[in-house]
Amino acid sequence: MRVSVLGTGSALPDGERAQSGLLVGDGGARVLVDCGSGVLERLARTETGPTGLDAVCLTHHHLDHVSDLLPLLKSRWLAAGDDGPAALPVVGPPGTTELIDDLLDVHAYLADRVRVEPRDVAGGIAGTAGLVSVLFAGDVLTGYRARPFESLGSFVGAQPDPAVGFLLFAAIGVFAWPLVYLSLRECLPGGVPGARGVVFAVPLWIGYAVVFGLGAGEGGSLVGFPLVTLVAHLVYGGLLGFVSVRLGDGNFDATV
Repeated sequence: MRVSVLGTGSALPDGERAQSGLLVGDGGARVLVDCGSGVLERLARTETGPTGLDAVCLTHHHLDHVSDLLPLLKSRWLAAGDDGPAALPVVGPPGTTELIDDLLDVHAYLADRVRVEPRDVAGGIAGTAGLVSVLFAGDVLTGYRARPFESLGSFVGAQPDPAVGFLLFAAIGVFAWPLVYLSLRECLPGGVPGARGVVFAVPLWIGYAVVFGLGAGEGGSLVGFPLVTLVAHLVYGGLLGFVSVRLGDGNFDATV
């Protein structure tokens, strides 16, 4: 996985940084996480560019995270010519569909010229909140020696900064894993709400254990932390599956 930081600025411009935007790629798919002011210009300097994106993920709807979204859609239309741009999935928290609809309502001339597939992701938010909470509690109980968030930041080549690791956990847990889960859900066993999500979470935990080790922190192997990571992933899967059942498919695949 390669993470390119396009912007880290806040809602208060400082003249030096673009607002929030990360370009995440795995050698195939290229996903833009947030699209604040100035991010489109930075994106245009990359090999991917506006037309090379496979999806956009919005962490939330504050202006400093979405203000370049409509210019991004227009730039894809201008670059595509007469054939029109490929549909761009836009994934985000509840309200994303309404956000896209409202933007296109104001700029009616774009309504027939841009193609976008907004999808609201709520199960991923609930699951990630549960997973991060359990991991943080486990880190506290081990005297901050497990450092799960720093480990993820180091794994992708960034500094072992807990903030970087947390952002990556959030991006993967809120957006990537829910999309994989939705594509596999009908193949998973489990007849009660949340059961399929728990089944889905088991291989996620195994992958976590293989890549990061079962609790190998600053002080070596930490007794009990493997159980904490397992519980964290099961909580994630349970909440992901439960919320997806309660909200129904429409909240995950509301296509305009």
